[in-house]
Amino acid sequence: MILAALRSNGSPAVVAAAEDIAQEALIRLARILSRRSETAGPLPSSYLWKAVHSATVDAIRKHRRSAAHEEAMPLEESPSRADGRSALEAGYAVRSALRACLGQLAAARRHAVLLYLQGHGVPEIARYMSWTRARARNLAYRGLANLRACLSGRGVFP
Repeated sequence: MILAALRSNGSPAVVAAAEDIAQEALIRLARILSRRSETAGPLPSSYLWKAVHSATVDAIRKHRRSAAHEEAMPLEESPSRADGRSALEAGYAVRSALRACLGQLAAARRHAVLLYLQGHGVPEIARYMSWTRARARNLAYRGLANLRACLSGRGVFP
């Protein structure tokens, strides 16, 4: 039911991430239900509908934030003007290698690495992306290791 609603009324980005969004919403609903004591009785259906709606809206917002991070650093960019200076050419080569290597990372690792490179620490990444600290640390550090390996394979060293 959530998938059908997302696919029929969502933007192309939401439609593409519909299964992820629905899964996040259902996980959140399961957490709400698991925290509830068994003696409290059943929840009204209106509460469940509101909980699913809120979880779905939050998941859509999270995916839009993720998409905004990807758009902030386009993966392919051409120089605006051909310039013969070697420093500019080297800078362009490094930037395009960085974009290409970031493009090869899995989406979650790419988000964690981009946030880390922008100066955010692991606790901030975890809070911003709604991950545990362990997951944020794992994704950021493994993503950085993958990025270093890819860049060194392209001849770019720190």
